[in-house]
Amino acid sequence: MPIPPAAFHWEDHHFVAGSPALDFANAVVYRPDPRRREDRFRHPGDVNAWAAAAGLEAAPVDGPDMRDVIAAREAIDAFFRLPVGMAKTAAWQRLVRLYARHIAGLAAKPHPSLLAFILDQAIALRFSPWQVRVKTCGGCGWLFVDRTRNGSRRWCISALCGNRDKARRHYQRKKAR
Repeated sequence: MPIPPAAFHWEDHHFVAGSPALDFANAVVYRPDPRRREDRFRHPGDVNAWAAAAGLEAAPVDGPDMRDVIAAREAIDAFFRLPVGMAKTAAWQRLVRLYARHIAGLAAKPHPSLLAFILDQAIALRFSPWQVRVKTCGGCGWLFVDRTRNGSRRWCISALCGNRDKARRHYQRKKAR
C-alpha cells in the first residue's frame, strides 16, 4: 500500500530545539494542552517529510514502523521533560530498549534508519553536558537545548512564543488594573 503524502509542511522554525532528537519529540505541538494538542506524525509520509525537511538522509519510514516512531518520540519526550523520579527512569528504560532494537540500523547502507539515527541522537544528548540545559518552552511546550551563556532562554522561539507570552502577561496586567 502506498504511503500517503505528508499532511503538514515543515519549515525551518520547526527545527529549533538544538538536537534532532528533541525536534523529533516536538512533532507534537502544544503537548501540555489537550484542547490545542496536535500530533504531526499521523502516518509515515509525515515522518518522511519531517526527515527530509530536517536534512536527514535516512531510510524512509513505512507503515509498520509507525508504532516504533511514536514509541520513540514519546520516550524521548518523557525522558527529557520529566523531573528525576520513577517516571523518568521508566522513560529511560523504554528509550534504551528501543535504541538496542534499532542500533543495527546505524550501520545500514547507504543510509541508517531514521529511528536508529534519532535514538542515537537522544542517547548522545543524555550523556552530553547539554542534558542539564534541556528546557521546556513556556509558550508551546516544545523541548529545546538552552545554549545561551547564562542559561536564561525561556522559549523555543523568542520572536514567536516569547512575544505571545509577553503579550498575554501584558493583557493580564492591564485587565487586573
